[in-house]
Amino acid sequence: MVQRVGDTFLCDPAKSLVLPSGFRFHHDHVIAPFTIVYETFGELNAARDNAILVCHALSPGAHAAGKYAADDAKPGWWDGMIGFSEGNQGKGIDLSQWFVVCVNFPGSPWGTTAPHTIDPETHAPYGSRYPWVTVEDMVESQRLVADHLGIAQFAAIAGSSLGGMEVLMWAALHPQRTRSIVCMAAAASVPVASVAWHLIGRKLIQSDPAFRGGDYYGSQESLRGLQLARMVGHMTYLSDEAMERKFGRRRRGGTRQFEVDSY
Repeated sequence: MVQRVGDTFLCDPAKSLVLPSGFRFHHDHVIAPFTIVYETFGELNAARDNAILVCHALSPGAHAAGKYAADDAKPGWWDGMIGFSEGNQGKGIDLSQWFVVCVNFPGSPWGTTAPHTIDPETHAPYGSRYPWVTVEDMVESQRLVADHLGIAQFAAIAGSSLGGMEVLMWAALHPQRTRSIVCMAAAASVPVASVAWHLIGRKLIQSDPAFRGGDYYGSQESLRGLQLARMVGHMTYLSDEAMERKFGRRRRGGTRQFEVDSY
């Protein structure tokens, strides 16, 4: 029985798929054991043909919808799209009809084995020893969960931004595993200017002494380089026209700061 909380619902806790023999990354590195965290919403039907895979972007995790407890501050990151339709309050993915799967991909800090995870051999975080992660790795983690759940083919695979790139990679690697794709705010490749901006962002992080080459875990120092990299990154998220509409040359209250400073 679904427990509704306002315009959302109470969801099950995250689940884990543990791989004792490890996860093999695209560039052939293996971490063992390896844990993949995922969440499911709704009910998988007997035919196992009503499943939709939702691919998260860079910052969120597998908690795509609902709340774990009624007093949670906010629901999952795509709660406006995923839920139980009621009256005129329909949602794009109706959980009374569809079974949604969202997998936390490798390298993300929201549960799946990541750089901050303790290496059982060294008893220290993997840190800089964690393999480079590719979109292929993200798709592989999702494929393993799909196989674990007995889902041979998804009704749809949906995602935006980095999640949209995962969607496209699914279509390239496993076209037979989905009946449709929903790719938003993403492309099969990025322009060379974006490659350059991303390089600048990485250099800002790497040049921060507090980053310590990726082995900063346990330090109380603020990662100023990461803050600057995010500022640079945000400049690539909106077009010039959108920035002009959103901020223009407006000032913040009676200060000398421009409104865009808050972005």
